Amino acid sequence: MTTMPRTVLAAGYVPLDIVVFGKRVWRAAGGTAGNVAAILSFLGWRSGVIADLGDDAAGREVLRDLRKANVDTGRIRLCPDRRSPRVIHEIRAESHRFVFRCPACGSRFPHSRPLPLERADALAGVEDPPDVFFFDRLNAGTIRLAEHFAGAGSTVVFEPARVGQPRLLQRAIAVADVVKYSDERIEHLEAYCSPKRRQ
Repeated sequence: MTTMPRTVLAAGYVPLDIVVFGKRVWRAAGGTAGNVAAILSFLGWRSGVIADLGDDAAGREVLRDLRKANVDTGRIRLCPDRRSPRVIHEIRAESHRFVFRCPACGSRFPHSRPLPLERADALAGVEDPPDVFFFDRLNAGTIRLAEHFAGAGSTVVFEPARVGQPRLLQRAIAVADVVKYSDERIEHLEAYCSPKRRQ
């Protein structure tokens, strides 16, 4: 008897990673949401990503890399009015650091934008619930999807990078089945939990 692979939808941070290691430079889809989708695809899951990227070279490179990893990119929009986020990873033998500015001109790279609520509502109206819904960015759109999929029976996993807006954080924690975070980035996350979740 064969079993269907488990399914995951990831929404949130999906930049183009520019990795610099010595004289080597390579590019790949990255970000927490992008990495979760690619890793679970490698492990045999059917995975997809929800994101709005720029209709630019970086956005198209992210799409190509995710497709190479067998990630469903049908829910990624390339928007002509925006530029795709990107980040440089400088890797040395003893350290790793993120760079968010162009090393040539010093200008800041484009940042990730919130998922619009109307887009989340449209997706919620047509998507079958995945086994797992993962999100890592606090905005009305991703929380709308989390609440929708939780109500439809999905396991919801939330990995915050920072506190952001406390009311949105409280909603995200309330709807999540699993909350994973670094205490080096967020201290006292339990303060945002309901008394029931603290137990």
